[in-house]
Amino acid sequence: MRTRVLIPFLPYIVISIVHCVLIIFQLPGRGFATKQLLMPALALAAIWSVWRVRPWPRSAMALILLALMASWVGDGAGLFFRGLPTLPMMIL
Repeated sequence: MRTRVLIPFLPYIVISIVHCVLIIFQLPGRGFATKQLLMPALALAAIWSVWRVRPWPRSAMALILLALMASWVGDGAGLFFRGLPTLPMMIL
């Protein structure tokens, strides 16, 4: 039963491991592409985890997904806002 709880998080775990390996071994790309997949994978896990909960926690899920989206945009600030300085956009 305990391992079943981790199933929604498997994509996130796999992407995290690949991301870390790319960075540790300084492989091409340095994990930039995998970094952009982390937050969507975590959002998928969040939705999948509460899929059968009734009543569905709309407000809580909206806040969680909004926070994950903001984190995703912050992580990809260099990709999304090319002409602007990266660090201030990440913090914003």
